[in-house]
Amino acid sequence: MIISRHKIAYKAGLLRWEIVTGLCILAIVALTWYAIIPAFSYQASRFSSVAKKLQFLKTSDQLPAKSAEITRKADMLDSLLQASEQRERFSEPAVLEKLYELSDSTGCTVEKVQISEPITIGTGLEIPVLLNGFGNYEAVGRFIDGIENSKYASRVRQLTMESIGVNNVSIFLDFVILESRN
Repeated sequence: MIISRHKIAYKAGLLRWEIVTGLCILAIVALTWYAIIPAFSYQASRFSSVAKKLQFLKTSDQLPAKSAEITRKADMLDSLLQASEQRERFSEPAVLEKLYELSDSTGCTVEKVQISEPITIGTGLEIPVLLNGFGNYEAVGRFIDGIENSKYASRVRQLTMESIGVNNVSIFLDFVILESRN
């Protein structure tokens, strides 16, 4: 069996193409491994850092709104704290006790006392008090004098008196107790 030269040359040519194709595939794999993948990872890390910077810029644009929200919450907490401090400083039972002691000592009878929430005015507090009672003219006069001259600074806003028999009157008294914050 004689193999022709032509067939041998053809087979040698195919073998060369197979080797060249294999070498090209190896070159492409090496190029991908050593050049394209590192370049792609470098670009990906740059894109990531740019994305982080853009996220920070988005956040910094939102800072005034977030700051305003935090300030609003802080103001709300501050007002709640001030109201709590006012309630702690103002002792409603102590005021009631003093009013009932004063009414007993003057001979005036107190039927109802209503103390409202303290109101901040300037550097102090005003505590509104409404009071219903009765007694003779002299007892009511001593009672009102005792309120005005008590250790608590006070101001009578309104006094209504109505006669209920001989020498007795029913009173409605609206006054405020002034308390300093110092």
